[in-house]
Amino acid sequence: MKKLMAIVLSLALALVSVLGSTGDALVYAQNTVTYQKETIFYGENFTVKYVIESQWNDEYIANVTITNTGETTIENWELSYESADEYSNMWNAVVSYHSAKNYNVKNAEHNQNIKPGESVSFGFQASFTNGKIDIPTSYKILGDKLILSNEECQVNFEVQSAWNNGCIMHVTIYNNSDENIEDWAMDWTFASGHKIDNIWRAKVVSQEGTTQHLKNCEYNSIIKPKQKETFGMQISFPDGEIPQYPTNVVVSQFKKDKWYLDFDKEWNRKMIHADAESVVAASKVNKGSIKVGLIDSGVDYSGNINVVEEENFVTEYDDVSILFSDLSGHGTAVAGLLGSSAEADTEIFDFSNEYMNQVMNEKIDGVNPYVDLYSARVLDENNETTIDRLVQGIEWAIEKDVKILNISCGVSSNSQKLYNVIRKAYDKGILIIAAAGDGASVQYPAKYSEVMAVGSIKCNGKLSENSPTGSEIEVVAPGEDVTTYGPLGMITSYSGTSMATPQVTALASILWQQDPSKSNEFIRGLIDSTARGLGDANKYGYGLIDCEYAINQYETYANSYATNLSLDSNLDNIEEQDAINNVANVLKTDEAVVKGYWGGELHRSVEDVLEIVRDGAVWPDNVQSKLSGMKDHPTFHGYYTKDYIKAYLKTTWVASKIKKSKKGKFPKEKGKSKFTKKIIKDLKKATEQSGFKKFGCTTKEQKAGFVYGIALHNVGDIFAHSTAAVRWKTVSGSVKKKKKDLSVKKLKRNWKKLTHGKRLKNNTFDPNKNFADNEDYIAKRAKSADDVCNAIAASCINGYKKGNISVFKEVKYYKPKKKPAEIQKKKQKKIYLKESYGIFNLTKYLKPKESQKKLNTIVNSVSNKKIKEVFANW
Repeated sequence: MKKLMAIVLSLALALVSVLGSTGDALVYAQNTVTYQKETIFYGENFTVKYVIESQWNDEYIANVTITNTGETTIENWELSYESADEYSNMWNAVVSYHSAKNYNVKNAEHNQNIKPGESVSFGFQASFTNGKIDIPTSYKILGDKLILSNEECQVNFEVQSAWNNGCIMHVTIYNNSDENIEDWAMDWTFASGHKIDNIWRAKVVSQEGTTQHLKNCEYNSIIKPKQKETFGMQISFPDGEIPQYPTNVVVSQFKKDKWYLDFDKEWNRKMIHADAESVVAASKVNKGSIKVGLIDSGVDYSGNINVVEEENFVTEYDDVSILFSDLSGHGTAVAGLLGSSAEADTEIFDFSNEYMNQVMNEKIDGVNPYVDLYSARVLDENNETTIDRLVQGIEWAIEKDVKILNISCGVSSNSQKLYNVIRKAYDKGILIIAAAGDGASVQYPAKYSEVMAVGSIKCNGKLSENSPTGSEIEVVAPGEDVTTYGPLGMITSYSGTSMATPQVTALASILWQQDPSKSNEFIRGLIDSTARGLGDANKYGYGLIDCEYAINQYETYANSYATNLSLDSNLDNIEEQDAINNVANVLKTDEAVVKGYWGGELHRSVEDVLEIVRDGAVWPDNVQSKLSGMKDHPTFHGYYTKDYIKAYLKTTWVASKIKKSKKGKFPKEKGKSKFTKKIIKDLKKATEQSGFKKFGCTTKEQKAGFVYGIALHNVGDIFAHSTAAVRWKTVSGSVKKKKKDLSVKKLKRNWKKLTHGKRLKNNTFDPNKNFADNEDYIAKRAKSADDVCNAIAASCINGYKKGNISVFKEVKYYKPKKKPAEIQKKKQKKIYLKESYGIFNLTKYLKPKESQKKLNTIVNSVSNKKIKEVFANW
């Protein structure tokens, strides 16, 4: 590894920070810290007072008081906030969760409830770094009323003794779950005339008619797993009657909802200080000025990831759907870590399942949301590639004038062809950043001296088990169980040096945005010189990248930069650099918490289904599936020349039959219509002869999910292959501007079917004329397609049910306040023309009932015979 330049410049940075302008040594008080002794946070119905009681050296004692300012009791409180300080001791509360800067502090049982107007306090001893106590600025109180299922808990009633008009009854709650039942409560209905005269180990809180609400007595509020809690009642009833047990029994608890994702899913951003104010501000300088070539498996459609252009080099796939552009999910995960934006698309799809709403709608931020991504699809569905494909992808990215190449794949042996294209990119001034690989030794191209080789560390700051070692390792970044986008937009975790690499690329892009005229060597040296040394250079290189330190040292480094310094000398260790940086300790996260969250049964079960559904959705574009080709197989690609609605319904029907069968068999064709027989026959060819084996579908659930994915693909393609809208010749900025100035009359002429355009000599489509697959054209159709696919996926997760046409209610057309015929202003007409679209034959296939009449807005105006007459009434 070539390190001399960075070492020398690190020394220069250190000297600048230690010496004043006159050369005198900087004098400072080691154990002095300034802080605000008392802060008060005002939340909804609560306040939090945070007081520093005492401070010495780099430690302090703090006291926190929570006051209930509302009108109802705060039950079983749990306080969530951010602080980078490390707690060593706590009283009157417990730390229920800690990750990097996130703390959840929970009551100590004896103080679990806070009545209106009352307060509870807890205290702790902590240590801080960087000469500053990290006082929280905001707080959340977590907790919800959760209904317990019969599987989670069981309630038994038993009459201990009885007399003419009364009895003693015991009520036992059995906790059958693997988690504590906390702050339990119970609602039931008692028979008319039954009255509770006395109760012990519980209390009646309220009563309406014969319905009663009971609660624990606080000292017995916790029922541990596989344990029970019993309370007793003395009951009276009319003479001569027999005691009756309560009915309509509902047991609840008040605690942090298990759906609540308290896990700090962006711990990696905090570890590399990507969330620092200076870094966020720097990422907005010259937004979109840096092109990044992403050499991977493609990137699925997402309103949160900005893919400017993509190219396919996996020849087995033809005309890949924009919804399922990523053949394996790997490239989408990489892109999410690099450049996703949680703010770019805030519209959500409302799933009926609460957990699905969380994992499918929660968004994350990449390290730099303001890059322009150029995606070269070189990895296939197995994350495998060839040297030729890899070289072709890099060549394409070079032609697109990218500044940075992010290569999250590699090969074990050297290739002259690969080295030649790497050298070509390097000589052109491109910064090349590649994953070191997941094995014993560094892979190519990361092994080349022209390339920054990136290793991976875990959330606890240690080297990942599969991260290779060697003198080629240049820097490391978080790469194990990092959160990014998974199948169908679900947030999930990925691991490997390929996940660490995009975070280094993102930092490089932020630094380059400050001055795009800087050289690739300047950016590379700045990253190396500001990395935090972690020890053995063969494991960590210069160390962990530090976005905040790199930005803060930008000017100093620029002033110290000398172009005659060389990167030609290897060093066995970097102890000198460790001493130079002396940066704050790494913000660490509990590894058990991270793995426990992503390894949870609920998350894994949902992800497993979605992964196989997504595999099925990708498959119809592969020539081996024998379903590829919009015109050859219109019933599997949403092409309006066939009844695509019926095809979708029949495909999901087949999937449901596979799931219900004993051995995952297809339904019999005998007695079925000609259309249904053809669907079954084609699906068998696509799955039993190839798809099931290729994607490892052995169980009936996997087979059913795969077929569901094929239905998903069909519906998604409707929005590409069966739509009409205003279109224009190219997507270049100047023509876009010209389009804005077009008259309403000319815009009306441009209302046409969206097509792929003609193929180029290399058998690809011209990206400037491919209207069908370009999400920039009428972005609402891509969002609608995504929502419809979410609805179908939810049906699969909720029991592999046969599909229904209600999913098309998710279609989101542009809907002006007035009907098209009533719009008079020219500006409104132009907006309507530019933002609306129609789908051929949708209402004809749906045969809409009263509940579906809202689909008749623009759809009924479009027919494949009279497109130009759509706006004739204007």
